[in-house]
Amino acid sequence: MSVRAGILALLAGGPKYGYQLKSEFEADTAGVWTLNVGQVYTTLDRLERDECVVASPADDGGKRLYHLTDVGRSSLATWFAEPVAEGPPPRDELLIKVLLATKTPGVDLVAVLDVERQALHDNLRRHRRERLRRNGDGDSTADLLLDVLIARSEASLAWLDAVEARTHRSTPSRRKP
Repeated sequence: MSVRAGILALLAGGPKYGYQLKSEFEADTAGVWTLNVGQVYTTLDRLERDECVVASPADDGGKRLYHLTDVGRSSLATWFAEPVAEGPPPRDELLIKVLLATKTPGVDLVAVLDVERQALHDNLRRHRRERLRRNGDGDSTADLLLDVLIARSEASLAWLDAVEARTHRSTPSRRKP
């Protein structure tokens, strides 16, 4: 997620201090993405330069309150209206490991796939238990995060099956419920 867009989205709810933006960003992303407070202030400086935010004079404690401008609202609206562009796959250790396992002499690819499958099944069970535990607690951010973790685990399992099928070393299905 773009830190820039995230800060603009938070400011759409009203003026905030830099550290407050850091805390709310982390809370609104269920604690999955943390920010360095320096990154927040660097981004705020750029947003101010680009006329997307304006800062109040510092208060007695040296804190500055940041306000979203019309330019910032427009930039945020554009970000929400445009789809996320597809780029190269993110650096993904599972992808790298499997790609290298297909080329590294002496590596049993099926054994590597089995280890990864087991870990993904364990993750999937853990995420599903957590979703059941949270059922109806009203925390939509956590629910959405669990949904994506479950979907990614399921997608990774399907991909591992496809990798194995392509190796022509297919063994009986190792899928687990």
